[in-house]
Amino acid sequence: MEKSPPPQISQSPEPLPNKKGLWKGLWGTEYDHTRKEDMFLVTFQHLHNEGQLGRVIVDIGSGKYPVTRHLPPEAQVKVIAVDIASDEKQQYPNQLKIRFDIENLFRDQEATRAAVSKVGEFLHLDAGQDGALCTPDMQKQIDTIVCSDVLNYVDYQKVITSLKTYMKPGARLILAEMPGRGYKQLHSGAGLDSAYTLESFLERSGFEIEIRRENWPSLLVAKLV
Repeated sequence: MEKSPPPQISQSPEPLPNKKGLWKGLWGTEYDHTRKEDMFLVTFQHLHNEGQLGRVIVDIGSGKYPVTRHLPPEAQVKVIAVDIASDEKQQYPNQLKIRFDIENLFRDQEATRAAVSKVGEFLHLDAGQDGALCTPDMQKQIDTIVCSDVLNYVDYQKVITSLKTYMKPGARLILAEMPGRGYKQLHSGAGLDSAYTLESFLERSGFEIEIRRENWPSLLVAKLV
């Protein structure tokens, strides 16, 4: 039987101006974090035990308290935490914090070059002269991308399509998302509208759904094939 799509959730209006400033006002706030933390602990440990976590992890919309802080301590990984309001002053040996609006990936070439240059230095890779948008060294470097309560706020199809440039074959997306959830005044008109359309888009884009949890905190793990 073909699964029928669930009722569509109406899209929110376009984000208000000065998105970065609005996010700074919400910096450090979280919702339902305890249940979500428990889910990520189990998921990260499972992927690590199966040898599927990889070495380079990107946490999109990481916030003040990145969910990647729940990675297994024995995992030898490098974490790139990307957030529009990130505090870049506090850095750690195996974590790079980047203040960057992920919607500007490739769209804002100057900002993309600056971000790529930082990542190249962090991973000891050739990012190209003056930080190219994507050198051969920088392609196919990411093993896992984590998005937690992010896709309502961005044009998620463009963001995921852009990120694929940097993902290895077999890389995974870990998505903890719920349509319509969060700060509605910041939602994008091109943000997540239903779990059905998200899964359909991922499958059309070359991803295979490996793990699906529908009840909150919802979870989707998808592998790039």
